[in-house]
Amino acid sequence: MIELVFGFHPVREALRRRPESVERVLLAARDGKRRQEIEGLCSRRGVRVGTSSPDELSRLVSGVHNGFVAEVSIGGEAAQESSATDQYLAVLLEDIQDPRNLGALLRVCEGAGVGRVLLRDRGSAPLSATVAKASAGASEHVSVERIPNSANAIRSLKEAGYWVYGADGAGESVWETDLSGKVVI
Repeated sequence: MIELVFGFHPVREALRRRPESVERVLLAARDGKRRQEIEGLCSRRGVRVGTSSPDELSRLVSGVHNGFVAEVSIGGEAAQESSATDQYLAVLLEDIQDPRNLGALLRVCEGAGVGRVLLRDRGSAPLSATVAKASAGASEHVSVERIPNSANAIRSLKEAGYWVYGADGAGESVWETDLSGKVVI
C-alpha cells in the first residue's frame, strides 16, 4: 500500500530513516537549500524524483505540502527504531483521536527524549501522513508501539521494573518528582 507523506520535514525524515520504503518524491518547490537537500538525499538513496506543479500536489494531498510529497510504501505500523537518548522513558497514550494532536504529542516526546510511546489501539488515530506532518518528522524518530489494553501494558511494565506516573492537578509538581530510572508516564 502507498501512502503520501507531505511537507519538507516529514519527507526529509522519511528519506533519512526509512529510504527503502520511499518509492518516489514529487517536488514543486523552487530551487533552494531545502530542494537541494531533498534531491541530494534522493540521489544518495536511489529514490526517483519527479517534478509537479504546486496545484497538482495540492490535488494529491489534503494539507500544506510546501512543494514536497513522497510516495511511501507501508506494510502495517511497524515500530520505528528510536533515536531517543532515554530508552527507559516511556509515555502511554489513550484515545488520541485527532491525528494532528497525535503528531504534536510525538513531536514533544521526541524533543523530550522519550524512548517509546505506547498507543492504545482502540480509540486512537492511526499513524498517517497527517500525523507525520503534524509531528514535523518526529514520528520517524520515536518508537510507537500499538497496545490492545492499557491495564495489561501497565502491569507488564511494572513487572519489568518501571515506575508508573499519572497526572493529578492536586499532586506533586512534575518538576519536584524524580523521574530517573525506568519510568512510564
